[in-house]
Amino acid sequence: MKGIGRRQFVTTSLGAAAAAAVSSRRSAAADDAITLGVIGLGSRGTAWMRDLAPRDGVRIASICDVDATRFERASDIVDSAGLPAPKKVQDFRRILEDPNVQAVVVATNHHWLGLITIMACQAGKDVYVEKPGSHNVWEARKVVEAARKHRRVVQVGLQNRSAPYIHMAREYVQSGKLGKLHLVRVLSMNEGRMRPKGPDATPPATLDWDTWCGPGALLPYSPGTWHVNRFEFGVGRIVDDLVHQADVALYVTGLGVPQTVANAGGVYHYKDGRDFPDTQLTTFTYPDVTMLFQSTLWAEYIRETPSVVRDGDLFPDWPSNGTKIELFGTEGMMLLGRHGGGWQVYDKAQKMIASSHGRRADTQHMTNFLECVRSRKRPVADVEDVYPAMLVCHLGNVSWRVGDRKLSYDAETGWIRDDAEANQFMQRKGRPPWIIPDEV
Repeated sequence: MKGIGRRQFVTTSLGAAAAAAVSSRRSAAADDAITLGVIGLGSRGTAWMRDLAPRDGVRIASICDVDATRFERASDIVDSAGLPAPKKVQDFRRILEDPNVQAVVVATNHHWLGLITIMACQAGKDVYVEKPGSHNVWEARKVVEAARKHRRVVQVGLQNRSAPYIHMAREYVQSGKLGKLHLVRVLSMNEGRMRPKGPDATPPATLDWDTWCGPGALLPYSPGTWHVNRFEFGVGRIVDDLVHQADVALYVTGLGVPQTVANAGGVYHYKDGRDFPDTQLTTFTYPDVTMLFQSTLWAEYIRETPSVVRDGDLFPDWPSNGTKIELFGTEGMMLLGRHGGGWQVYDKAQKMIASSHGRRADTQHMTNFLECVRSRKRPVADVEDVYPAMLVCHLGNVSWRVGDRKLSYDAETGWIRDDAEANQFMQRKGRPPWIIPDEV
């Protein structure tokens, strides 16, 4: 996602004089601007900075990452937009302590998302948090509790909720034109790769490894990306990526909390010591409806919707599309894309009878968050509204961790019925001082 408009105009057309004028105007409007802190400066965090920096009414006051080598790139983004240099901190608590910061964008590794969001709410900050927004079921509940208790705007980065074509799909399904819905199939079939853990090493001086591990165990440092496939730091494929499609499926159909969950799969291809399966089928039951998640990391001939389709009025090649939702009703079926791709409906005669193109909605999603920071309205992907999507994905992992056992979920208590072993995986204890309290 690239910043456009004012930043490019300033840097390519008007030169230094215009840049100074822009900086002056931005400074003059600083009293009205939403003052932001960005926590996590990896690919997603810097992408949001490119989106946010050129916007009127926004000021990036502070940036944070445990890896100090990331500061230069992030600072350049702010500088190129004609904004004052942001504060640079490796401890996110310094941002939360700053009374001038109104809201934060949280784009850290998965094992940090929930805890930072809770602490930000406690500090009186609004939060845009990247998906999946939590590391486990209990943590997801606590994030919702914190948002409601402290009356914070918390938008989860499930940006399909901001796409008009998704709302149109929901209206079509809710109208009953598909008939009675009985089966929903949700795919996340993407390319993966080996991520073996290398030899233990001394962390670079620029990296605060202890804080990087945070609420996870303090494991020996090893270069590379091995950590994303460990439960201490990761969430697995269905929580990391399929959560987008899961949220679309639940939103469009109106389904919520499932009655049961049963996983099947294993590590069949990428035998690198990972904790998560590379092949995963997870079945959820609702009254008269079954929802099936289907995820693989090795079927390279089935892939996510390409950018040319996402950014144009085109439909995917559905048979080879690995990020689609299929809705099966008694009168027809809908094929629905995430992050663009639109949707098509086929009737019993296999005739396409309805459709809508659609594009990705990242920028609109952030716009909605900023508008809600000002208005105090509930955002389109409020953490409570998308909680069921987080829940079902985490439940799939719980079933996997207890040997693919079928589990019965109790929506009243928030725990698995009559299964002490499964309930052990519904939350984690954390590591002092990074522990989520019962009362948030």
